[in-house]
Amino acid sequence: MNWLLINPTQHFLNMFPLGVAYVSSALKAAGINVRILDLAFVCDDCEDTRAALAGAMADGSIDIIGIGGLYAEYRRIAQIISWCREANPKARVVAGNGVVSCDPVLMLPALGADFAVIGEGEETAVALTRALENGTDLRGVQNIAFRDADGSVVVTPERKTYIDLDLIPMPDYEGFQVERYIDLRPETIYYGFSFMDNYRGLPILASRSCPLSCTFCYHAVGSYRRRSFDHFFDEVAYLVEKYNVNSLQIYDDLFAVKKERVVEFCERIKKYNLLWHVSLRVQNIGPHMIDQSVLALMRDAGCRMIGLGLESASAKVLASMKKKITREQISTAIELITRANINFQGNFIFGDRAETAETANETLDWWRRHRAYVVQTDPIWVFPGTELYAQGKADGRIPDDRTYLASQYPILNLSEMDDATFDQMRDVLGMLRAYLNRIPAQLVEVNPSAVIHGRQCFTTTLVCPHCGGSVSYKDHSYWQRIICRKCGGMFDVPIARLIGRTQMSKESTAELQVAVSALTVGELNDAVILGKKWFQENPQDWGALEVMGAALLKAGNIEAAHVCLRKSLEHNPDNGRVCNNLGICLYAGNSVAMALLMFRQALHLEKFIPEAAVNEKMALEFLGGDDHVLDFIHSPNRPKLPVDGLRIALPSITASGDNVAVHPPLRRSNEQLLKAVQAWTKKPALVAS
Repeated sequence: MNWLLINPTQHFLNMFPLGVAYVSSALKAAGINVRILDLAFVCDDCEDTRAALAGAMADGSIDIIGIGGLYAEYRRIAQIISWCREANPKARVVAGNGVVSCDPVLMLPALGADFAVIGEGEETAVALTRALENGTDLRGVQNIAFRDADGSVVVTPERKTYIDLDLIPMPDYEGFQVERYIDLRPETIYYGFSFMDNYRGLPILASRSCPLSCTFCYHAVGSYRRRSFDHFFDEVAYLVEKYNVNSLQIYDDLFAVKKERVVEFCERIKKYNLLWHVSLRVQNIGPHMIDQSVLALMRDAGCRMIGLGLESASAKVLASMKKKITREQISTAIELITRANINFQGNFIFGDRAETAETANETLDWWRRHRAYVVQTDPIWVFPGTELYAQGKADGRIPDDRTYLASQYPILNLSEMDDATFDQMRDVLGMLRAYLNRIPAQLVEVNPSAVIHGRQCFTTTLVCPHCGGSVSYKDHSYWQRIICRKCGGMFDVPIARLIGRTQMSKESTAELQVAVSALTVGELNDAVILGKKWFQENPQDWGALEVMGAALLKAGNIEAAHVCLRKSLEHNPDNGRVCNNLGICLYAGNSVAMALLMFRQALHLEKFIPEAAVNEKMALEFLGGDDHVLDFIHSPNRPKLPVDGLRIALPSITASGDNVAVHPPLRRSNEQLLKAVQAWTKKPALVAS
């Protein structure tokens, strides 16, 4: 039988599809014919995708179509399966990975597939092929699901033993356009971290699954197992020799538990001169475990990022999630990693069943006091197959599976908050992600460089806001979050701020300057009309939105001003004047804690905004000081507040850009860290050639 394995287009970023590549290598090792259709580089347009599918199956030889992914890609995968039916109605369709393994009884018919491969796919895909070839009873194939004659979903018994990872063939790199993934990866990687110039990175696995059972997480691949390092480094050597790889993205859910494995790994990887990142458990970092000496060894061996599962700073929520960590352990782990000049990647997720406005504010207060760490903040996603999903169904918060599947995003209110407060929380988290969780560096020099896959890239020299050091980067994209190569701190590159309105017409700039003049003398209606005119001609013109927002705010139309100012920040989040004015809108809505953060962000972004300084003082006075836990999350029904005394910052519409002001480095208060940074800068940089 002939397989067509499809890697679907990915919503977030184009990662090399290790799962598909592993299944492909297992099928080929069994002597089964396999073709690959990689949609990652097909335009995400229905006609282009349909044409690619039809072309891949034009000769009529494909018997089995395999496709998989995570639940977040459910609708995309279901659509591709329907197009496969159009192109080849006779082929059987097999769905795999978390999108179907999480709940095959629910997801198999929802996807429109014939079979589900549950859990690890290598052995099961081969066994299913043999059963179909020989016409044997499918109930004898373990770890699959299929629909019987009356349409009911049959789930076969689970395989009790899991294959030794050293016995699984290496992923089928030859079947994919590896060089295209390597070229595109620096432009699409989620946090945009830039370890090095000439970045050539690929993902790799050293283990599978995770020994924990957090309520929000689903593991599709069974028990936690690790590859031997002999087996792992055989693949590393292949990647280095074949593809000139200089960076590894170790995609394990959990790389190691004991420091002995970490130490051995560091000793063995050093000879390859690679940079790499891994994920560790918070509770395994500390004295007598993966301690400061081990983290220093990791840095010396090329580690540039460590992923941590933080999730919450509330003891109540952490216990509900079954995280088995404490707030104190979180602080210790991040502090030790930071001292080692390694960046860390971590999220707080909000909306657990035990979440209240108070617990959410407790976590956000921790975030507020540790802004330098750049922790992401997101609402929790509820996936089938998780304990959280089962609890939501049991208490009626998820009325039925079909209603859930019809929702656009798996973000549901399963918390102790009422729906209005939950929605207000989501709005706050959106503002934190988009505007306030930005730490812009100072741009010293920026020059256009290569055009990569149609995207203009830049070469820049920046001053790191964490250590104050000067660092240079080559060929990074327009919007990007980058890691300091000296101290490991993460920051944003405010290129839009520096280039100013160079992408806008001179005429629009002149007209908006007239609008600002009208605004200054109180001709508010004229200012709004002029701003609206230029925004309609160019919806990307953040300056037009800034003018409209300021004029509407001055006229007392706070709701309309709020909309314009947020849209302006979406295009240019490094505009301190807009942050100040949006803060006034938030203050008026009785979100004074968020207003305080906006005023402070304005002061951080500009050399001097006297209006923001006045507004910050007023917000602090209203809150009675900021040493207590602030209520970022609250009921949206609180009474509105007067904004008398708050000061609106007038827009500054100039043709040229402006640099971000130099501020004291965020981490200099940590003397031990500063000494470590200074020591490191005296060493030659570890950059692969």
